[in-house]
Amino acid sequence: MVKWADICLPQDRGGLGILASRRMNVALMLDWVWRITLGDGGLWLRLLEAKYLQGIPLLACSCSAGSQFWKSIQAIKEEIRAGLWFSVHNGSGTQFWLDPCLDGAPLRLRFPGLFAICAAPTILVSEAALADRWHFEFFRSFGPAEVLEWNSMREVVPLPLSPEPDSVSSSLSPSGEFSVSSAYQALCRRPVLPWLSPLWKAPMPMKIKIFVWQLLRDRLLSGTEVLKRHGPGNGLRPLCHVPETGMHILFSCVAAQALWCYVREALGPEWVAHNFAEFLQVRATPAGRKRRLFWLVFSALTWTLWTTRNKMVIERVFPRRASDSFFKFLAFLQLWHPLARPRDRGRLQLSLDALLTTARRLSRTPSS
Repeated sequence: MVKWADICLPQDRGGLGILASRRMNVALMLDWVWRITLGDGGLWLRLLEAKYLQGIPLLACSCSAGSQFWKSIQAIKEEIRAGLWFSVHNGSGTQFWLDPCLDGAPLRLRFPGLFAICAAPTILVSEAALADRWHFEFFRSFGPAEVLEWNSMREVVPLPLSPEPDSVSSSLSPSGEFSVSSAYQALCRRPVLPWLSPLWKAPMPMKIKIFVWQLLRDRLLSGTEVLKRHGPGNGLRPLCHVPETGMHILFSCVAAQALWCYVREALGPEWVAHNFAEFLQVRATPAGRKRRLFWLVFSALTWTLWTTRNKMVIERVFPRRASDSFFKFLAFLQLWHPLARPRDRGRLQLSLDALLTTARRLSRTPSS
């Protein structure tokens, strides 16, 4: 089983792309926050300014009581800061320690020693810049570490000199404009896996893509996994009489090794599968149609091994010849061939011809 939080991740981050309702709700709330920050609103914005803000910047406002809408905004302040970048002019709209303004990061992270002893962590830049110098109140006097941070801060943080108000841009998109989709992606907090996106664009049925997704997450219901859940069977591979894991079914079993050797002989030495992670890192990263066709061949190969395994474990039907798996693998590729893009079909047909020629040669019975 896969956690629901992982299922709701975007497809290029290892999930199935199902929208997470809470994450989308926060992204939609951030759209309202963006409009408040830019002053883009009518009567509703004037009401918020008069009732809650009263001339204070949104992120600096500590009023937590009020309507459900206002409470929801106050509850996502950290998410708000993660998606904004402040350009300081007069400093009246930027909190010195908390708002990301210098190199896109808040100063509390760059100077943690000073922030830890600061008496006013929510102070505005305009309030801290007095008489052409920085003025802060601290709980205690500086030690050697704080002295170094203070000197460094004075060198890298410029005083606000412009009379213009501070401006805000979105750090989630190159254009600096906010969008709900970019906010939703940022809230996932998972790195993008660029080699995974082509899996979902590969020309094959959706159930096969989900099968490969389960394989990549090591969530196939192999014999050992069924045994953990107190299901039927002893957890052993019928063909090899060893504990049946997903990696054994698809890579270590003699049936799997025969099929991999066949593919390697037909398509080239790069189709070597000793280490699953290393194999994917090398074979799934090339750009363009090669990557799409890789996922097609890899999915057909692993699906062949999995269905063969189910025949043995569930129906107790064993393959009579190794070539049975070869032709079953070819049947899946030919079945999915019409799903390929027109520009990919020529390259796919060349691979099919090479695989078919090799299958016939390997399955030919020697004359006596």
